[in-house]
Amino acid sequence: MKKLILTLGLITLFSSYTNAQTIDMSGTVSYQLINSSVVNLKVQRIDNNGTFFVNSGTLQLQGWATRSQYTGGLLTGYKLAQINLGQLRGGYFWSNINENTTFTLPPLSQKGVFHIVMVLAEYTPAGFVTRDWVNMGTEVLNVIPPQINTSSLINGTKGKYLTHNVNVLADASFSVAITASGLPPGLSLNKTTGVISGTPTSSGSFSTTITAVNIG
Repeated sequence: MKKLILTLGLITLFSSYTNAQTIDMSGTVSYQLINSSVVNLKVQRIDNNGTFFVNSGTLQLQGWATRSQYTGGLLTGYKLAQINLGQLRGGYFWSNINENTTFTLPPLSQKGVFHIVMVLAEYTPAGFVTRDWVNMGTEVLNVIPPQINTSSLINGTKGKYLTHNVNVLADASFSVAITASGLPPGLSLNKTTGVISGTPTSSGSFSTTITAVNIG
């Protein structure tokens, strides 16, 4: 199957309910992100239950990202991937579709949680219309996990006040939770500001793990 490179923007796909179940998907439907630019789309079976021996329009398997769960009607969001399947003759079916294709993220200005929808679309004189769909769950897109940029070795003195700012690089649009384990006795972490402070009560070397987590 050919890989298609998509020019991505906000796309509206009109849904038609005329003979909505004439062409449909059944069985297991799934997707897997292979990497940042390739996705695997799987459909166990696609049937054309229309007039015998009459070909459908060109069918496409499409992966979409929407801000809310799709329930039918107008589909508005970002088309992430598509596979051209061709025309399916009435009374026939395809089975075990398993294809890798190009995956394109929404624009960088659009980030956060998206609902993923697998769409079976058919080309008609009015353009592509939805014949069937499956809601696939959610993905966090375009959000980079936090990076901790701080000293790997911090020196302090028993009995003397110490303060150290844990520098976390992260998208300011999303909250970050900072935690620490294994801190020397007497020190604590402010989980909001990322400041480690306190008066050490013991001498020695201590191995501390600092973790920063956001929605990504």
